[in-house]
Amino acid sequence: GAVGNDSEFKRLTLTNKLIDMFSGNYEFGVSEFSGNYVNLKKFSNDTKDIKSSVSSMESKWKSNMSGTAIIKALNGGINEFETDKNSHYLVLLTDGKNTTGSLSSSKNTIINNAKEKNVKVCVIGLGKEIDSVVLDEIAEQTGCDYYSASDASALDEIYSLMGADINYNYVD
Repeated sequence: GAVGNDSEFKRLTLTNKLIDMFSGNYEFGVSEFSGNYVNLKKFSNDTKDIKSSVSSMESKWKSNMSGTAIIKALNGGINEFETDKNSHYLVLLTDGKNTTGSLSSSKNTIINNAKEKNVKVCVIGLGKEIDSVVLDEIAEQTGCDYYSASDASALDEIYSLMGADINYNYVD
């Protein structure tokens, strides 16, 4: 599996913890990206199956191309959602700069597609070499936040904040 800035795979454990924070009528999907984008699980409310897919990334990644294809990840993730009135959240965790295409040139298309499908893009930048300015703009323009983690130990607090924000915004 891909290690990057998280050799202990805390991001996977904490992703499953984030899933556990939500109760009610939520559906989750799982995708991964490196040099390409791969959907691992379509949307489902079967949290046991979803969490199993998240955990499986520790031993084997299906996206076997090198690089950091953030544009493909965002476009692919946004396209997983239906166009409807429901609030949708996409959580992007990246530990590198985009290596395929120009993220800056693609940001307006990404933002417009997200808004069209009512997708709020929440971004976590893990490490120091992140496209933080552009990713922050994408998150802000779609109604979410950009979170910066210098290392994997900061992810627990970030996931807690993100979960609270999503739950707060979801409830009328």
